[in-house]
Amino acid sequence: MTFVIIEDEYLIALHMQRCLESAGHICLGIEAEGDKGIRLVQEKAPEIIILDILLAGMMSGIDVAKEIRKFSKAMIVFTTGYTSCEMLSKLESISESVVFPKPVSLNKLINYIEKLKQNNN
Repeated sequence: MTFVIIEDEYLIALHMQRCLESAGHICLGIEAEGDKGIRLVQEKAPEIIILDILLAGMMSGIDVAKEIRKFSKAMIVFTTGYTSCEMLSKLESISESVVFPKPVSLNKLINYIEKLKQNNN
């Protein structure tokens, strides 16, 4: 499956990219800021968006997801170190999304993407 990563911690994004690519998935790009991430999704139309909640720049991951939902139905995989009830309730309003707490288990993420792939076939 194709994916983009919107994550402001470069080493985390790079590690995630390498692991997902080694599992046979295709990375279409990485961005650290929300506005650039939105443009990346518009340009590349990935099947999956891996999106950190707290990003560099002016937009949060939740803001980015709301903007992306205006033009894309791609699955959004939120990654966050903050799993408060308030945060999780905000995420529930974003359709076609799931939350993976940090540190993200890449094995679980790969398994989740494999299930998505099977369901799309």
